[in-house]
Amino acid sequence: MTTTRGDIFVVQSRHPFDRLIRVAQHRKFPSLDSSWTHCGIIVDACGGTIEAVWNGVEYGNVHNYPS
Repeated sequence: MTTTRGDIFVVQSRHPFDRLIRVAQHRKFPSLDSSWTHCGIIVDACGGTIEAVWNGVEYGNVHNYPS
């Protein structure tokens, strides 16, 4: 996977809380795709990310997610 600073990524998760998010999204916006539950932004050439998580903001790496 090639990443560039400023890229945005979205992921699906199977966590029970993420399923709740998808159900709520589908109820509120039934005609839109409600399969994505998490997003982040690439901040460096090595795949470093900044992500909003349940308890704040977290630094991570996009390579921690399966492609």
